[in-house]
Amino acid sequence: MKTLAFAIILIVLSCSPVGSLTLEQSNHTLRWGVQVGDDVVLVLQRKVVDPAYAQYFVEYAPFITNVSEGQRVIARVTYLSPIPSLINASEQMPHSSCTLIRENDSTVIGIDFSMAAIPIGDWNFTTSIGNYTAIQGMTVIDNQDEWGTVMEGSFSILFFTVTFHIEMRYDKANGTLNLMRANVEFGGNDIIDVIFAKWHPGMATILPAELPLLTIEVAGIAIAACAGVAFVVWRRHRRGVVPAETPVTQ
Repeated sequence: MKTLAFAIILIVLSCSPVGSLTLEQSNHTLRWGVQVGDDVVLVLQRKVVDPAYAQYFVEYAPFITNVSEGQRVIARVTYLSPIPSLINASEQMPHSSCTLIRENDSTVIGIDFSMAAIPIGDWNFTTSIGNYTAIQGMTVIDNQDEWGTVMEGSFSILFFTVTFHIEMRYDKANGTLNLMRANVEFGGNDIIDVIFAKWHPGMATILPAELPLLTIEVAGIAIAACAGVAFVVWRRHRRGVVPAETPVTQ
């Protein structure tokens, strides 16, 4: 079963149109909206991941295993890469690095997390350099307050249909993460539904699951495959997150 799961990951990655690195006009007005030392407070509003298959998901979001529903996580900005005056490919886009700190006990649960903040000031350039509009199943969010991406799709495993929804939203005011959601349905049931949202006083810290868990063995394959899709999308926003082995003094 594990061999089949990894095979499906390879199929999904090879068939997913992620868009090639494209040359664009170098003129841009990108800038950072945060500074080193700034904190972004996130809350895990929903965590629907069957423990029997969490191993397929943890490689792509290892910090998930160290946070419970309703817990807040501080993403502390530790590094902001310089913004080049000329950017000709998506791999040259500046990136941030944050340390993830579990708020209730100050335990460091991840380092080098770079999805918490992106550059602001030129959202048209951000969209074009990433070639997002050319990716099948992807929609770009670009309104007065937010920029982000939504990727949706489906594929079949045996006699079942798997659908997935990967969503990232950023605050245009400072480029900080507003929402991260990964949802996978298998046979009409949620087998993964993870929602990280920027925390505000008074907001709901726990959202009830929309559908019951489906706990069958084939679900593990669906998780593996969709985690691969999520990785392809998320790697455009970050270079990775490394789980912390020991607490780090801030």
